[in-house]
Amino acid sequence: MPPSTAELLSSLKSYSKCTDDLAFIVRATLLKPFETSTNTSRPTNLTRAQLKALTTRLAPFAMRVVNQNIESLRNLKNPGDLPQSQYNTVVNCLISTAKYALIALEHMNAFTTLKPLDLEKLMSNLISKIVDLKEYARALDELCALRKSLLMFTKARSKNATFKDQVSGNAGALEQNEPEPGTSHINRSPLCESPNRVNDASLKPISRSVVSETPGGSSLLFSQHEDVILEKYSGLFSFTFDKSINDQSTILLILSCQMNALRCWIEVLDGRLIWHLPALLANPGNFVDWCIHLRNIDEALAKKYFDTLYRQLSRASCKLPTGG
Repeated sequence: MPPSTAELLSSLKSYSKCTDDLAFIVRATLLKPFETSTNTSRPTNLTRAQLKALTTRLAPFAMRVVNQNIESLRNLKNPGDLPQSQYNTVVNCLISTAKYALIALEHMNAFTTLKPLDLEKLMSNLISKIVDLKEYARALDELCALRKSLLMFTKARSKNATFKDQVSGNAGALEQNEPEPGTSHINRSPLCESPNRVNDASLKPISRSVVSETPGGSSLLFSQHEDVILEKYSGLFSFTFDKSINDQSTILLILSCQMNALRCWIEVLDGRLIWHLPALLANPGNFVDWCIHLRNIDEALAKKYFDTLYRQLSRASCKLPTGG
């Protein structure tokens, strides 16, 4: 008989039980109901009743896995507390199972009470802990997925806002063709769906994921040529600037994504990528651009982010070779 969700949570809380086998069991529990073959991004054709039942059973477990694992990673600060081989296994288990939980929540999102960007916030918190643990290669891959998800969200919201303006500007014409009660002219993002308003798209493969498809524990980054790394990750330092984005949560997620990219960039390849930073930080939609935008909403909070940028750039300057 497979272990219960309570038993799995208990095992995940104990470093001594965080193994590859445990990660496999958690994966099977959370993702197998949604899979076709071995592809987690292509769920089976579940009916709404089946998906709702799965959500009732698995969503609370998935949320607890993510939050508990983030806390466990926060407490796992010193690798010396565990033998190196066990430390690597524990870190991989905690990160991998948190990702499985996030993927499952993406599949179940239409029937949960999650708000827009809740999954992005969870992933951002997880990435911060991955960076704290110096898992820079893994963090950069996850940041790419998070950035892509944020771009899709802001683009969709911008289109919806434009459509609303058009509707408002043509109210007279639209009065002749009002939608029926319970319907809307505007296509809602899957992350905006409520449990009582589910469309067929919510049962199709997820198109906006906060989780990367890169296997955990990969160190390929460090064997790649500098130019390859630059091409793959330089986009993390810019995010299409849109002054109409006034939601503080969205802005903070963008800034967090860019700051974690900077933290990684300073450390990878022993700092050999630092000399690219002046050019990267000059691209439109950079960290400073978004901090200035945040200053219009919360000046005190923007100052904290500017201070964080200063400290990171000071660290970067200390790692540069001195002349002579």
